[in-house]
Amino acid sequence: MGPTNFAFLTLGLVLLGITDSVQGSCPSLWTKIGDMCYHKTDELMTHSDAADFCSTLSTTYGAATLATFPRCDDFAKFAAYLGLTAPTEGNYWVGAKTDFLGNWYWETLETLQLGVPFWAYSEGGDKGEDCAAMDRRFRFQLMDDDCETMKGAACMAPASATREYNKTKDFEVLDCPDGTTQVGDHCYYFSYHESNWHEADWDCQDEDNHRHWHGELFSPSSCEEFTHMAHHLQAENDHDYWVGGIDASGYNEWTWVSGDTLPIGIPYWAYGQPDHSGHGYERYECTKMSGDVAHYLDDYKCSWDERYICKVHIV
Repeated sequence: MGPTNFAFLTLGLVLLGITDSVQGSCPSLWTKIGDMCYHKTDELMTHSDAADFCSTLSTTYGAATLATFPRCDDFAKFAAYLGLTAPTEGNYWVGAKTDFLGNWYWETLETLQLGVPFWAYSEGGDKGEDCAAMDRRFRFQLMDDDCETMKGAACMAPASATREYNKTKDFEVLDCPDGTTQVGDHCYYFSYHESNWHEADWDCQDEDNHRHWHGELFSPSSCEEFTHMAHHLQAENDHDYWVGGIDASGYNEWTWVSGDTLPIGIPYWAYGQPDHSGHGYERYECTKMSGDVAHYLDDYKCSWDERYICKVHIV
């Protein structure tokens, strides 16, 4: 890629909110996301060779390593960057491996849970596949593979003297209304009966019900909130639930009922979803968190009945 084309790509990524507007702290042909610089190569190599390749690179603030992502937002932005720039069969080693017990870790030593928001729902549990990669087949969600497989490499290096990490926090114990459950730092109502999506949406908002609270169909304000919910449902081995994502226009323009945009891809959707948005298929314009896909989002027909989750506004 020539310098002029790279400059236009960089401007486009900034306008799309994928990269930071200040690029001066990253070398040419690197992309700044959060407080790190990222670089990819499509040259094929094993995982150990990819780590060696990255170690030959550097920025002003330090040497490069295979990319790790302690923050969900940075992972989502880098996946979006790959979606725009990687070839059709793009597939890149990152800095994640299993330990001798089979647990996954970023090579910066943070625990890497399976499922939401990093892993493709079908990946991470295959014996003998001990290294992780970002693969276009899974919309660049993580997949596991034999460490000797030949892939490209995703490298990172510091853009500043320090790096921010997700800090583990203790959630305040909330006084949740009767019949609701605290997950993370919010209270939620998990229905036991099934309704269609529109009835569920109305029920969550109904201020005149006997429950003494009102709210909205679950519409997370952050990747972290969605992740807490998905892992809660996985731990409970729980049902599928309607949540507050909808394509109200019918043109694959997804939003949360809170009014926030619901982007397709990482961190909310299972790879391959939504898969009923026209192109010869009947349109499904509502969303559920589905156990079949590790409680990522799945599009579903609004008139069908499911349980549902209300995000409670305590009054």
